[in-house]
Amino acid sequence: MADFRGDIRRAIFTKVRDNSVDILQDVIGINQILRDFSKRYKDFDQLEKLNIEITVPIRLPPNGKKGDCKAVVEEVKKSLIELGGGTTTYHAEGSWLDKQKNVVSDDCVVVFTAIPIEKWYECIPVLQGLIRDEIQAKLFQKCVFLRIDNQTFGEPLNLLGDRIEAFPSIEEFGNIDSACMTMMSEYEEPPIQSVMNQKINGDENTQIGGEDITAAIGEGAVAAKGNVTIINNAMDPKIQALYEEKIANLEEKLTNLEQETDEDQKEQIARETTKLADEMLKNKDIEFDAWKLLELGNAAELAGQLERAEGYFKQAQRKFLSSDDRKGEAASLNNLGRIAFRRGDLSEAERLHRESLAIKREIGDRQGEAASLGNLGNIARTRGDLAEAERLYRESLAIMREIGNRKGEANSLGNLGNIAETRGDEDAANLLFLEANEIRREMGLAVEEEE
Repeated sequence: MADFRGDIRRAIFTKVRDNSVDILQDVIGINQILRDFSKRYKDFDQLEKLNIEITVPIRLPPNGKKGDCKAVVEEVKKSLIELGGGTTTYHAEGSWLDKQKNVVSDDCVVVFTAIPIEKWYECIPVLQGLIRDEIQAKLFQKCVFLRIDNQTFGEPLNLLGDRIEAFPSIEEFGNIDSACMTMMSEYEEPPIQSVMNQKINGDENTQIGGEDITAAIGEGAVAAKGNVTIINNAMDPKIQALYEEKIANLEEKLTNLEQETDEDQKEQIARETTKLADEMLKNKDIEFDAWKLLELGNAAELAGQLERAEGYFKQAQRKFLSSDDRKGEAASLNNLGRIAFRRGDLSEAERLHRESLAIKREIGDRQGEAASLGNLGNIARTRGDLAEAERLYRESLAIMREIGNRKGEANSLGNLGNIAETRGDEDAANLLFLEANEIRREMGLAVEEEE
């Protein structure tokens, strides 16, 4: 499989850096790949996301005034949102070596978005304008740091090199723009204490089907029910009743999220769920247990809030570790692996999924083992290592058949069909897809579209 995401990243950087470069052939080739994938995966070019991170300094430039940096941050956010994704902003510190090899640091914020991959070419002039006309021209920056899918390409970007003879030195900049102080805090994990351990019932193959969940099998979206607890027994009965109403509302939204089949509706419910959970977490009288944190993390992920989802998953992982719940620990690692996969960090995703796999084998969780093998197969396939992906999918298939998980068997067969199709073996692919769909019909499940 061609590294089309890498091709997109390199084409964007090349064109942003020098608008005179002709990338027409790259555009034609990449768009053909997107069309081919959209034939296999409905609306792939809209549902597949491209991650973009752009750094904005927040120390006032020479003669700058309060709000100058914030105005640029807001313009960056607005422009990225118009490309079709929401944005997340977090504080960072950029560092580099000066001519004397001393470390120089500068405060900044990173604006993150995940746009539909079909917008990849449209984002080029937007990024050019933000870098040249906003960050460099208004904030007097010599260069700008940009990342696509967690990676860069070449040196930091300087689009004003031929127009400005000299940029101000770091010593000429003022303090942090006070209007940006609200952006200075990292994602703060709410103070949550452990409550009773919970048990999971079910086949561990429940999925919250988000737009970018690529694992056709797997427990990555575990929807196990957990507890929300009110810990202040001496509170006013009216306040307690209000808390209980919020808890019931949250449970209802999580249930609706699990049952909803329309993708747009799921995303809307996920946003509502995350907003309600955030409001509840402001009250120290309310606690979520580890399994509930996984549910909330899944909702946040589906709402496109990857940082928040990761925060929930990490909190759940710590709770599982403290209670020595190996099954829960494996589920947390699996979910964190999925976040890494969505960000394009395949090495980290593989590490997390292998840790999860090791625990599942240790505790004899055969279904979880099959799920992790499927997730690792997805990583191998994304890298273009079809032989390794096929090996992992077949190992997963064997376990699914051994334990009688027909749905997992169908998903594994579909994954193997995708491998055959990528290799150009249409006959083998059709046979595998046919076998998978026969199982789905037997189970009364939706049948995958056949080309």
